[in-house]
Amino acid sequence: MVAARGQRTGTRRPVVWLTAALVAVYLTGVDRARSGPAETLLYDVVLYNAVPVLAGLLCWRTGGRSPAERRTWQAVAVAWGLIVVGNLTYVLVVVPQAQPPFPSVADAWWLAAYPPLFAVPLFLVRSRAPRASAVSWLDGLIGALAVAAVTATWVLGPTLSSPAHDPLAVAANLAYPVADLLLLALVGAVFAVLGARVDRTVLLLCAVLTGKLVADVLIAAAQAGGTYVPGGWGDLACVLNAALTVVAVVTAPRPAAPEPVAQVRTGWRWVGIPVGCNVAALLVLSVEWSRPGAGLGELCALGCLAASLARTALTLRELRALTEVRRQAHTDELTGLANRRALAERAAAHLAPGRPAGVLLLDLDGFKAVNDGLGHAAGDDLLRTVGARLRGALRPSDVLARLGGDEFAVLLPGADAVLARECAARLHGVLVEPVAVAGRVVRVGASIGLATAPGDGRTIESLLAAADAGMYAAKAGGGGVAADPATPLPLPRDPEGAAAADVVLVPLVDPSGRPAAREARTPDGRPADLTALTRALPLLGLVDAAPPVWTTLSPADVAGTRTADSLAAALLRAGVPPESVVCVLPRDLPGPLLPAAADLLAGLRARGLGTAVDGTVLQVLGHAGDGALPADVVRLDLTGGAVPAAAVTHAVALVTALGGRVVAVTDDADPPDVPGCTVLRTAGADRAAPGTRAS
Repeated sequence: MVAARGQRTGTRRPVVWLTAALVAVYLTGVDRARSGPAETLLYDVVLYNAVPVLAGLLCWRTGGRSPAERRTWQAVAVAWGLIVVGNLTYVLVVVPQAQPPFPSVADAWWLAAYPPLFAVPLFLVRSRAPRASAVSWLDGLIGALAVAAVTATWVLGPTLSSPAHDPLAVAANLAYPVADLLLLALVGAVFAVLGARVDRTVLLLCAVLTGKLVADVLIAAAQAGGTYVPGGWGDLACVLNAALTVVAVVTAPRPAAPEPVAQVRTGWRWVGIPVGCNVAALLVLSVEWSRPGAGLGELCALGCLAASLARTALTLRELRALTEVRRQAHTDELTGLANRRALAERAAAHLAPGRPAGVLLLDLDGFKAVNDGLGHAAGDDLLRTVGARLRGALRPSDVLARLGGDEFAVLLPGADAVLARECAARLHGVLVEPVAVAGRVVRVGASIGLATAPGDGRTIESLLAAADAGMYAAKAGGGGVAADPATPLPLPRDPEGAAAADVVLVPLVDPSGRPAAREARTPDGRPADLTALTRALPLLGLVDAAPPVWTTLSPADVAGTRTADSLAAALLRAGVPPESVVCVLPRDLPGPLLPAAADLLAGLRARGLGTAVDGTVLQVLGHAGDGALPADVVRLDLTGGAVPAAAVTHAVALVTALGGRVVAVTDDADPPDVPGCTVLRTAGADRAAPGTRAS
């Protein structure tokens, strides 16, 4: 890459130095009479046309190497070729005549150069904005008319009125200023359309087009005063313009992929050009208003203002359309409430500074019966009615969103746990009132989970996860309002503000006394559920070499739809490998939750976590009998009393025959020897307290 860049730089330098040398030599003969044919040949034929020829050849070569801008560079090359032919025709054919005619055949060549020059601004716009909007093209029209008005009034005004009487001479006198006026108007259109996308190549080529106007004005002024001679200041301007073309070619970067121009252009960089054009048009009108008749500059200024009015109307229409699109992107189509995206944006703006807030998650109980029994239209009416009722029971600052289906969420800015619970109870009372849909009066209940920031989390995702756990706990209890089951646990803060539960890790050792696993429990000896362990993850120091931690799944964990994903994400944030945690299905899990338990265990295993089924010997026999529970380990709980050895032996044999692995846990200091089973006994406990790490 560096070598290629150096090679390109090396090939550019000789061209630049050659151009500079040709211009320097030509400067020695500027604005002085030629002493003879040899000097005329040197200055007016060779040096005057050398730089334009070089510029045309370079442009044609660059057009062959740049497919994206081939037509732009080739148009410039053709224009310079026609100008050179006109120059040679004038010096070699027209000037030697006793009375040089006007217009001459050279004028035909020079005027023929304008069409390819007119194409250059159009090609520049098409290569950089192939999908420009109607507003962009109106901006181009505004810029073109404003530049034409200014140029016609203050630059080309004197040349637009010709004293000649020959119709052909009058046409020729008018052709040059009108063509230059159109050329400069197209330059103004380029800047208006591209706006902030104007790059170096555009700037240089527009400068070349403007330089054509400057050279023509200087030559026209000299001819009007009767002082024009070949090699004057107008001809020098032509040579310098060709040199500028060479600079544009050798510094042209490789064109990037074109990007569409913004449909609604509202930034100051976009509106600055139209505003400036309107100011220029008003200045032209203020100058021309007192003069009799309507000049070309005045007509262009009036056209600029008219195009500006059309642009304003179109922009307002597009802004209304954009506002509607944004509103729809943040609105639930069925209920007209906020959607998940709007809730996330409002919550992020409120929670970012660490302000308190409450989050409620509501799920309708009995909605499926209405939807299936009365039809989807009735279900939709029910959701709209419920949404309106909930909205009427909230503060103006609260955000009510429908997340999907029959699930709603409420963001309560500034609310603590007490206010959040009061609001949840009020919404529950609203939801249980009868609703008339499809000519029937129906009743639905609601299960509401609540969470508060910063106690339950600092992001809307963590708050929704905590509220989701509470919602399923409420659903398991028959409906109503509930918080995350882990919320009552003490949640002290570490210096970084991360929540940590007071979790006790009870080591489980093998017969040789080596740690084989650790069991997460609460300080009072109860199994610590998944939520409590998740809160303590930053303080547990779980690494690859440490024994895995066994944690018990609560009914709310089993009933939750995002338990596996939430746990995997928490482990990832804490830097804990998934194999360091084993999720245990509890012995007292209600029977209706067993299908959900099977799905959850499969999801946990798919994410790399360990799984186990806990229970007494008889429960293990019942669970293992169907062979359908996707657990890595069957855990025999031998603590708290003696279990017949025969029952243990039969349980181990059955699970082993089904392809499972059995681990027995006992608190006996002298554990029994069970063939085919790994027996672990409990040892001392390590506490994960704030600011410490359990090992």
